[in-house]
Amino acid sequence: MTRIPDLFGALIPAIGLGALALALVKGQEWGWSGSSTLIAFAAAAVAAALAIARVLTPYVSPIVDPNSMKVRTFFWANVTVLLSAVGRVLTAGPERDLKLPPLPREGSSFSEYRF
Repeated sequence: MTRIPDLFGALIPAIGLGALALALVKGQEWGWSGSSTLIAFAAAAVAAALAIARVLTPYVSPIVDPNSMKVRTFFWANVTVLLSAVGRVLTAGPERDLKLPPLPREGSSFSEYRF
């Protein structure tokens, strides 16, 4: 007997992360206290609350088996992805603010690239 995976439990964090990313990316353009930004932050907060509530009520067939976190390589792979994503988000803003030149294209040498 196959069980249907918890699609609702997977959809909630996806919507929440999308709303959070939207608010963070468009916040400066829309204004941090603008209605669109605040709605996106509110949607992310609601999705986070629903995701926490969903985690506290176990599902018969979760998308990712919680026991897989006991596998050391799986656990550390997820930690690495999370930390690199956080690092990328934290360093993305200054890259735009500093108006850095684009990276060299494939086939060009570093001597052509002006720092």
